Amino acid sequence: MKEKFALAMLLLISGAATAHNYAPKAYTLPTTYVQAPHEHVQGYTRANGTSVQPYERTVADTTQANNWSSKPNVNPYTGKEGTKDPYATSYGH
Repeated sequence: MKEKFALAMLLLISGAATAHNYAPKAYTLPTTYVQAPHEHVQGYTRANGTSVQPYERTVADTTQANNWSSKPNVNPYTGKEGTKDPYATSYGH
């Protein structure tokens, strides 16, 4: 009985029996990045006849810092890094 208890304590102390003992995935973003809520946009046809495929986008809000097109954010669907400065005075213009 003491041997089982000692083994259990050793595993607990070493971290082998905890849920935190895992390797992070290669696509995991650092926790300092903002994960913006996103929404699905249905495909549609523009007035000029151009077809637009369905896509995902960040939900509109009052900040530019959490948009996927803003530095240093990364679009989780395409892997593309943002290029826009979210603190510029005229965002996107």
